Amino acid sequence: MGLGGRRGPCLRRVSHLPPRLRVPAESQVVRVVPPAPHTRDERLHKQTETSPSDPRGPARHDRDRIYYSAGFRRLAGVTQVFTPDPSGFLTHNRLTHSLKVAQVGRSLAEVLLARSDLHEVLESLGGLDAEVAEAAGLAHDVGHPPFGHIGEAVLDRYAREHLSLPEGYEGNAQTFRIVARVEPRSRKPNGLDLTAATRAAVLKYPWLRAGSVPAAEADVLTHLRWKKFGVYEEDREAYESARSWVPLPENVQSVEAAAMDIADDITYALHDLEDFHESGLLDSTAAREALTTWKQSFAGRDPQDPGPLVENPFERLRAKLAKEYAVRFDAEAFEDAVTSVGAHLLQLQSESVGTRRATANTRRFVSQLITDFVGAVQVQDQPTWDQPPLMLENQHWHQVQLLKEITQQFVIQRPDLAVIQRGQQALLRGLLDDLVTWCEDAKDKRRLPGVLRESYGEYGNRGLLDYVSGLSDLQAVALHRALRGDGRHTLATSFTH
Repeated sequence: MGLGGRRGPCLRRVSHLPPRLRVPAESQVVRVVPPAPHTRDERLHKQTETSPSDPRGPARHDRDRIYYSAGFRRLAGVTQVFTPDPSGFLTHNRLTHSLKVAQVGRSLAEVLLARSDLHEVLESLGGLDAEVAEAAGLAHDVGHPPFGHIGEAVLDRYAREHLSLPEGYEGNAQTFRIVARVEPRSRKPNGLDLTAATRAAVLKYPWLRAGSVPAAEADVLTHLRWKKFGVYEEDREAYESARSWVPLPENVQSVEAAAMDIADDITYALHDLEDFHESGLLDSTAAREALTTWKQSFAGRDPQDPGPLVENPFERLRAKLAKEYAVRFDAEAFEDAVTSVGAHLLQLQSESVGTRRATANTRRFVSQLITDFVGAVQVQDQPTWDQPPLMLENQHWHQVQLLKEITQQFVIQRPDLAVIQRGQQALLRGLLDDLVTWCEDAKDKRRLPGVLRESYGEYGNRGLLDYVSGLSDLQAVALHRALRGDGRHTLATSFTH
């Protein structure tokens, strides 16, 4: 049952909260010492480094460790949709996206924490710390490889078909692996040594990969847990430690993980739309026409029986949501969301693209929707894997799904972007082929790039994926060119250390 109907955002600071319900102001001194093993604030390696004069609490330490990590810095060069290019139109990259996820996640937590009527249920769910939600937002994408989701799909298939890694590759599982085991911070062991609360909060999908390809094709639940998962088997010990304090059923997100997940959805839905509207790549008129066509042709029909394959992307989306998210999908809420999103697009079109008035209009549009969405979060007192502790109200959840689909159908599916993405796929497969050949060359293995040599020596083929997924888009391009001998590089220092 959801608690707390929609309220307008209240961003005031809250004092005198229990430790697990704190929202510290920047100037506040908040110190929480774990009273027993496997508390929220316990670190994986139990290293104590806090100075008596350091005012930061455990979650703030986590946040700062992520800020200063190489993995976080790399995100400035990783695709959100397009490879970052300062000479072109300015779009979000994975770094700016992560900064905004962190900000929205923290704001969302602060709104909930400002409501004293929710404190008891939040405590029973394991607690909520706004700085843990913020830290999780910063870290949530550090596992994304070069070229984003395109690269993720290539690495996954290559790992299963060529590297004898049946679990394949998944960006969220790689994120957990990086913060728990891979990111260099001290000589030994590796990993950022984050608190259990923050490690649990980056687990958007708190389960290992389920089943196999045939099983995934036969069962909806297995399909969902095959497609998205949060941890590899070899990282199970770190996973179990991160989840040991969570007082919720297995596979249910922690409260802060749910906050990060909602913030990620909101940010992805709105900021990609903002980028492509302002660049002129989004045909808002075509999107509105498709929404209007859906209302005229499909509203009121049974989403479980869409009939033959239809051209309208929103009917395909409705059928998908009804099948894969049966608990959350609501046909009436979907219809209402179609009307709302159509009105949002009309607002975007009210000013000509490329003017200062248009930019201001877009900013107001995005700001208002973020405010609406952040204020529409409910707390679930009996969460399940498909109804996590925090959820957007139903109508707003359907709006977010529609906004994401607009970017998918009217930008990502463009033929000109498909040409670029197919080239990225071919490049990444070729890079993997070249590096596998080199790693297996006993006579020349000692000359592997230092990071790759160490990673492959310690983790084998999984370590090879750690290395490749840790490159930026342009590093992957440059390394591939150098290995293919195109003559553009003499000393490839950017990826050999």
